[in-house]
Amino acid sequence: MKYFVGAVDKGSLSAAAKDLYVTVQAISKAIANLETELGGDLLERGCRGVKPTEYGMAFYQRALDAITCFDELEVFSQTYRSREAGESLCLGLNTPPFNGNEQLRESVAQLVESQMGCRTSMELAMGERGFANLRGGALDALITLGSYRHPDVRCETVGMLAPAAMMRKSHPLAKQHTVSLADLEPYIVADPTWFSDSNRTIASLYRERSPRLAFASVDLENITDHMFNRDGIILTTGIEVMAKMHLDTAIIPLAPDDTMLVPVCLVSMEKRISPMLTRLYQVLLGAFLVISRGKGPMQVGGGRDA
Repeated sequence: MKYFVGAVDKGSLSAAAKDLYVTVQAISKAIANLETELGGDLLERGCRGVKPTEYGMAFYQRALDAITCFDELEVFSQTYRSREAGESLCLGLNTPPFNGNEQLRESVAQLVESQMGCRTSMELAMGERGFANLRGGALDALITLGSYRHPDVRCETVGMLAPAAMMRKSHPLAKQHTVSLADLEPYIVADPTWFSDSNRTIASLYRERSPRLAFASVDLENITDHMFNRDGIILTTGIEVMAKMHLDTAIIPLAPDDTMLVPVCLVSMEKRISPMLTRLYQVLLGAFLVISRGKGPMQVGGGRDA
């Protein structure tokens, strides 16, 4: 049934086969067997691809519901087995220690626990210290903002976030709906060196893109001074929850022409990949899918970074 749905979605058996990691012959045979079992043609096949028959389209709508129900049963089964086995996950959030990160960590842990049925804890794990805990086994995986640079890890993108500029509420740019890179040129942009040792951060992306921006290394203790006493800028993500966590600041999206999406990644040790971590990736990917259907400048990811 999934093969048929994939063929309708892609409009091509070859495209569906590539997406589902099977051969064209396997998909063609499976759909033919399904048509025989149902006693009717589901697809019209042509040199330019396939499209559903009238009966096929009606069946397609019901097949989507059936697949959703099956997927929910599969999640239930996995969750039940995890609870029975007493499994647990210890995760690290590898982002700057912004105000309210405790709330975010708690929310992610609760999401994972509810979806996977295993006890889940999440701690702040920045830079090399976070990677040392991952490598040493104290953490099962890291969730990072920006792709991760280490040869021994698997870095999988679960979603993409649009960047924004954070500043004090009385900043000259704070009343704008968006800010361009040209708007930011008169101001110093923080380069969070304590965080960027391992990550390809928002600041590093824009340092490469716009040589006219003025970056300065700012340590963790001086972030507040940088923003409130020096009219400094911090490049961050433009999600709504960030603004709620920083009530004394304004978070202004970057202008569309200057926007480069930043990946949110699940990072784990290549040698310790397990079925549980594969399920964790699927849970996070699904969470971004739900978020992306609402408001906010983000997209669903999917894929592995080098």
